[in-house]
Amino acid sequence: KSRKGKEDEIIPCIKCFHCLDYRRAATFGCSVNPTVGREARLPVLVPPKEETKKVVIIGGGPAGMEAAVTAKQRGHEVILLEKNSVLGGKLNFSRQVPFKRDLCKFMDYLIHMVEKTGVDVRLNTEATVELVESLEPDVVIAAVGAKALVPPIPGVDGANVITAEEAYRKVKAGEDIGQKIAVLGGGDVGCETAVYLAQEAGKTVSLVEMTDTLAAASCAIPRTAITKEIEKCVDAHTGSRCTGITKDGITYVDAEGEHSIQADTVVLSAGMVPQKAQAEAFRMIAGEFFPIGDCVKANNVRTAVRTGYDSAIQL
Repeated sequence: KSRKGKEDEIIPCIKCFHCLDYRRAATFGCSVNPTVGREARLPVLVPPKEETKKVVIIGGGPAGMEAAVTAKQRGHEVILLEKNSVLGGKLNFSRQVPFKRDLCKFMDYLIHMVEKTGVDVRLNTEATVELVESLEPDVVIAAVGAKALVPPIPGVDGANVITAEEAYRKVKAGEDIGQKIAVLGGGDVGCETAVYLAQEAGKTVSLVEMTDTLAAASCAIPRTAITKEIEKCVDAHTGSRCTGITKDGITYVDAEGEHSIQADTVVLSAGMVPQKAQAEAFRMIAGEFFPIGDCVKANNVRTAVRTGYDSAIQL
């Protein structure tokens, strides 16, 4: 690509190290390049294009953008509907987090490729069944994502409880979330959110995780990196279960009994729930329908990109 003057089309590495995580995947692959590891099989798997189709993609996150670019490169007419004012979906938080700069570069790459390939992008457009039907598509690809899981904890509906995504948005907007923050959930998102709130927003952060391992879904190298940062700036409690939320903070239990943590704001990071029903509402509109990304199974960038690419190469 460099020799051909196409440096802007080089996919940036996000340094997730999933390519080297053979504990989870026996075959070599890449989170951001869905062709890696399948070079010999793809010529057999990808059918020749028989006709130009009108493809409507609902959702401008990584899965939707990957599907849009791939479908456009295969010569189809592509319309991408995004309800927000910008593309990027769940990756948008990376723009304000210094230690997620590699993820931000990948998001910007996808946005650039959507623009370069000439996808018809319609921002600030909430997809409805009526709207999609009016576009008369041959193919509908639903990339509507997932929503935050709200655990059944007493007080979880309190005014001082927000999601991790809302925490980034509120800090960016300069909204007051108080000084003391309790983060519930020590997965990848919870750990990164806790470090961001402590290091970048200057908050006093406590983290509560039910299991004994922080960032368990990460590979060894990024897990080591994030846990080292947590040790520097976050009061982490593993093997602990939150039992209640009040306006003054939370209570939790561990092997030693019940404890409390004072907090002005409680941030939920207990996982994501696929928006399957929202995606299925569009199934009968066109002859071909593909749900992709987090609306099938809330996972990671690798799954989003792979499912987006795989849906489009079938067209």
